[in-house]
Amino acid sequence: MTGIHAPWLSQLCHMTYSNNFHICDPQYSRKPLEYQTFYSVYEQIGMEICEIQNLSTRDGTSHDLSNQTTIQAVERTADKRMKTNLLAWISVGILSPFISGQAQSTSVSEGKQIVQKWIEARKLISQEKADWIEDKSILDESVRVFQKQTQDIAAEISNAQESSSKTQGEYDKLLAENEDIISATEMVLMRVKQYEQKIRKLVQKLPATLQERLAPLTNRLPEDSDKSTAPVTVRMQVAVGILSEIEKFQNAITLVNELRTLEGGEEIEVQTLYLGLGQAFYSDQEGKYAGRGIPGPDGWNWKEQQGLGKLVRMVIDQYQEKATASFLGLPVEIQNK
Repeated sequence: MTGIHAPWLSQLCHMTYSNNFHICDPQYSRKPLEYQTFYSVYEQIGMEICEIQNLSTRDGTSHDLSNQTTIQAVERTADKRMKTNLLAWISVGILSPFISGQAQSTSVSEGKQIVQKWIEARKLISQEKADWIEDKSILDESVRVFQKQTQDIAAEISNAQESSSKTQGEYDKLLAENEDIISATEMVLMRVKQYEQKIRKLVQKLPATLQERLAPLTNRLPEDSDKSTAPVTVRMQVAVGILSEIEKFQNAITLVNELRTLEGGEEIEVQTLYLGLGQAFYSDQEGKYAGRGIPGPDGWNWKEQQGLGKLVRMVIDQYQEKATASFLGLPVEIQNK
């Protein structure tokens, strides 16, 4: 905003309060009545303008009319003074023809200038008021927008704090679950180590054919369970896979072709029929060589038995559906442990 100061305002205030124009001047009382009346009005107008200037600077600045109360006070004062002195101005206009010579011409000219300056001051005040109203509407809208943004930000902060509280609760819950998982994992790892040690010993006692079947899994067993870096889940899967294959072999009758070394050192090809992991019987194709095997502490023990070949061949033929099914008796040995 621009202020209402202008060079003529300071000049007019100076002239108004100077001895040359003050009504207390002795020379003033010797002037004609018309002359005195005009300068009385002149002085009042000057005082009005000075008061307007003082009202505009009362807040400590020389040009701040942004205060709405100040603007209204200036307008009320100016309007009141204008109405009060209107008759005086008219009187001056009526009496001015009777003022003689150079004094009349000078007084009228100066009066017109003062009135013109006062009108300019009024225009400046109106312009300042209009500018202030426009700026105030912009400022009010800006304040409203900022308040809305402040409310939105406060709501977002509140939501973030609430979300943070929920997240912290979920984090604490997951942390507790993680601790439980770690504890359970440690327990599983201890069990896996025990299983791996037992499985390595057990595999050595299994039939050769089953050991070959388990080789892809047993090769994944760590040599030292305490130093293994493999994930516990993978190690558990290997252990479970081995035990599952052993159980499957235990619950089935399995016929395989194998090489068997006879008591004389001769190696022949035979067919071996495993009855789970309890016992097994073998025979060559002619039934000339036959025998049976049982599990022992260090592996399977095989013993050749004379006269058992034909019976074993009949059992194998029935298993292969080459002969009619019938009840056959095999010499099974029961082991007590």
